[in-house]
Amino acid sequence: MILIRIGFIGQALTIEYNMNERIEHNKKKYEDEIKSLESIISADVRRSIPPNQFTSDMLVALKSGRKITPKMEHYISKIVTDSKPLNPKDKSNRLKWLESVMPKIIMVINLVDETNWSGNYKQNKLNFLESIKEQANHKLSLSKKQMEYITKIYIQCKKNIEKNKNKLSVH
Repeated sequence: MILIRIGFIGQALTIEYNMNERIEHNKKKYEDEIKSLESIISADVRRSIPPNQFTSDMLVALKSGRKITPKMEHYISKIVTDSKPLNPKDKSNRLKWLESVMPKIIMVINLVDETNWSGNYKQNKLNFLESIKEQANHKLSLSKKQMEYITKIYIQCKKNIEKNKNKLSVH
């Protein structure tokens, strides 16, 4: 049993917290989720892919007896759903999507290289785009926000390159 003392302006509140009860609660309530997350992480390890940090964190939260919030439940459910194998038709559609998106991501990476941005700024953009490229290859999908940000980087690159061309042509 863990005793937690919390001070409130001149008062002390003692909370008795039995971690073992919470662990057992999570083990029963989230049995399927725990098995699924363990399976996902094991599959990544077998394929020599480092496990996703967020997936690992959610598994640790479940197994350590941490209180699981509705938001955490939502994301745990999303991890489990997203990791299920695609049916052949969906996989075919996603592979077609990947074939159309990957050249665009590579084009934006090349455009970032053409900018005169500072080293750190440029490197941050390149790191982001490389992680997006990896995710697209691995999950065969990207979120709408990720796609929008790639477009934003593309527009920034074009403006920077055009601005530099104008500077060079003036001198």
